[in-house]
This record gives sequence, structure tokens and C-alpha cells, in this order.
Amino acid sequence: MSKVKIQGNASGTGTLTISAPNTNVDRSLTLPDGAGEILLANGNGSSLTNMAGSISFFADGQNTQGITANTLTKITNLTDVWFNNGSAWASNRYTPGVSGVSYLTCSVRYNTTTDFNDWGVRLYKNGSMMTLYQTSHWHNESSIMSAVVNHNTTDYFEFYVWATSSAQIYGSQMTFASGFLITET
Repeated sequence: MSKVKIQGNASGTGTLTISAPNTNVDRSLTLPDGAGEILLANGNGSSLTNMAGSISFFADGQNTQGITANTLTKITNLTDVWFNNGSAWASNRYTPGVSGVSYLTCSVRYNTTTDFNDWGVRLYKNGSMMTLYQTSHWHNESSIMSAVVNHNTTDYFEFYVWATSSAQIYGSQMTFASGFLITET
């Protein structure tokens, strides 16, 4: 049988206290077979596998993408994936797969010589628009949107653009999306 050893730090003066909650439910703390690690259990005793930071992604535009005037267009050129922890980013869509709260951002760089009267990035959740960002009459500019979103296990998020004039969305790190799980609920 393995032994449990609690060892203090010789130079530390603080006190480490382990307290039991006021509960009528048996709970377990499972230590993995690895140095410097600890696994937590949620209220029903199952392993908590999606800690904050374990679901995150960053993807940028691989190529330019055309957008048509006065037409909502899904951004589909975000295929250069730098990291995709938890496999939440696929097919230009963020699907966290857990209930919780995430932070999402998308920046779009337009390549046009025509001034826009209305343009920006929109965030869609399960096919319905959640937020929009508009800016004013400029060309060769960027628009960016950020949002903190609640989601359940089946929700998904996509980014769309809108402009009053046809244009190109730059690729090569000028258009990007990123996100991460803040907390699981």
C-alpha cells in the first residue's frame, strides 16, 4: 500500500490548512502519478477535465476572402490554426463542448479602396446574431469585436462580416479569431 506523506517547507513560515466542507456526501481527492500535478473533482465526484485554459484556440486567415456588398458573410478563411486546445475550433466554428463562460474575439482587416458606410464583425451563437461592431467611413481598416459569452455543451459560435461595399478580407495574420474558456459551470 502507498503511503501519504505531508512535508513542510523548511524556509516557509505559513500554515497549510486542509478543511473539510460541511457536507453529507463522501468526496475524494485523487492525486495522479506525476510530480507537480493535482486533479480536482467537481460536486458529483467526477474528474474535472476542462479547467480554464484547457479549451482555447487561435486561428488566422490563411488566404484572402471576398465579401459581397450588403451580404452577411461567414468568415471561412481562419484555417491557419496556431493552437487548438480541447479541439474547440473546427470548420471556422468555436464549439467549447462544455457549459460555461468563454471569451471570444475576432479582428478583420479589409482590403478595399472604397469607403464603407457600415461594416464590422458580428458574432453568431447557434446561427443567431449576438453582437455587432460597426465603424465609420474608412478603407484599408480593421474592425474588431470581443465578447464574454455563456454557453452550454451544444452551443457553437461563428464570426460573420458585413459591409456596404464589396471587399476582400486579408489573410496572413491580419484577420484572426481567438477564444478561451474562462470558467466551466
